[in-house]
Amino acid sequence: MGIKASMRLREHVGVLNDLLSALETIESEICCRLSPIPVALKSAMQVAEDGGGKCGAFLKRCVDELNRRGPQDFRHIWRDSVEAELGFMPEAEKTVINELAATLGNYGADEQAASIGYIRRRLETFLRSAEQEKDRSCRIYTTLGVTMGIAVVIVLI
Repeated sequence: MGIKASMRLREHVGVLNDLLSALETIESEICCRLSPIPVALKSAMQVAEDGGGKCGAFLKRCVDELNRRGPQDFRHIWRDSVEAELGFMPEAEKTVINELAATLGNYGADEQAASIGYIRRRLETFLRSAEQEKDRSCRIYTTLGVTMGIAVVIVLI
């Protein structure tokens, strides 16, 4: 039980780090290369898939749905993908991530970059809090998990 909780905290920190990296890639694609959203998302997906995990799955779902449904439905695709792949995240974090749905692909490169920068700063705040929570709780959860395991072994003997 404690070990699973500890793993969830580590995964949460990992997903936030991956999202920040993905947003950096998307911002770079939009601002430096003037890439359209599908291309920017594909680039970010390739970077995220190297690390595996939920962020890569989120971006892959966005890209797949964009290919299937078309860019005119991007807001819904983004929000559906957040819920499907990042649904385990706290509501406040999902709300911040979903704010990008209204901006990406709807404004010029400068406005999109400003929005991405704002979202990145907010996610960095969440990341710092998640890292502090992980540092505080992981030792406790791991110790509790090992202690419970030892207790079960003693009872069974």
